[in-house]
Amino acid sequence: MKKIAICGDFLGKKITGIQRVAYETVSELDKLVAKGSVVLVIPKNVKERPEYENIEVVAIHSDNGNRHFWIQWWFALYIIKNRMTALTFCNEVPILKPGIAYLHDIYYKLYPEIYRTAGEKLTRMFVLMLYRSITRRAKYVITDSETSKKEIIQEYNISKNRIDVIGGGWQHILRIQPDCSVFERTDKIPAGEYYFTLGSITERKNIKWIFQYAKKHRNEIFVCSGKAPRDKLDIPENVKYLGYVSDEQMMALYSDCKAFIFPSLYEGFGLPPLEAMAAGARVIVSNASCLPEIYGHSVCYIDPYNTDVELSELLALQKNNVQFKEDILNRYSWEKSAERLHKIMKMIAEE
Repeated sequence: MKKIAICGDFLGKKITGIQRVAYETVSELDKLVAKGSVVLVIPKNVKERPEYENIEVVAIHSDNGNRHFWIQWWFALYIIKNRMTALTFCNEVPILKPGIAYLHDIYYKLYPEIYRTAGEKLTRMFVLMLYRSITRRAKYVITDSETSKKEIIQEYNISKNRIDVIGGGWQHILRIQPDCSVFERTDKIPAGEYYFTLGSITERKNIKWIFQYAKKHRNEIFVCSGKAPRDKLDIPENVKYLGYVSDEQMMALYSDCKAFIFPSLYEGFGLPPLEAMAAGARVIVSNASCLPEIYGHSVCYIDPYNTDVELSELLALQKNNVQFKEDILNRYSWEKSAERLHKIMKMIAEE
């Protein structure tokens, strides 16, 4: 049986959804694998190295800020030399020796109109190359939802026998203690009296829905976190844009908001609404992409292209959905994700 080498390129980066999946799944996987059967291979320049009971951590060449070259050259050479099977979490596979690869979604493929400048088009071409290398060369592909699985099969004609779905989890929220100092960051955000959203300013996250709705409801307060928007965006006065917040500050914002809003146009899974739900927040998401598949009747839905709606009325209609929330929280866990991944790893390692 071949050893599995997990690509640790996700370490040392700011934690977004993809990095969160990698961190939490590997931590749970450590409880399942036999000692000596799995290695986590990381760049030498990673400062905080994780410690596991059964997974060995091996540091090789520094990535020098270029994770793609590190994966395609140094990580690839390591697994070839040691005759291992690769497991990658971050939408990439070593072309020289492909193994098991996560492909969380294919947004760049499905929405070419989003990429307008020369730089954006060049980035899209590179990402499409990564998509193609995964779908053509990976021994096994893992994605986040049935919606993404259908899209990948349709667009890349991949066999149903080479792809599976592993969802996310929320249990990491239980480790985070809220940092309420965030309420002092800008004009004293009133606890319990604001709508909260997070995400980047990329078009797919649809932050403009929040801005447009806020302009129509000047008496409501909206708090946004994530990468700071460019100056050209017209941000209403009743929108408090915080930029990056820590996990502890995010937990405080989840816990005390009137509701968490996720107006995204496209997601592979959509982890933040699950985090918010686990933190006790009421949740409003768009009715686009995989979100209805993931969240069912546990949340309120909005049209991501239409702001002619009253959020307070939506929330009033779903006061008694406690059981639906419990069903969703019971459905997803990092433990279940790791168990499913472990079965796939064993299957591939025995080939």
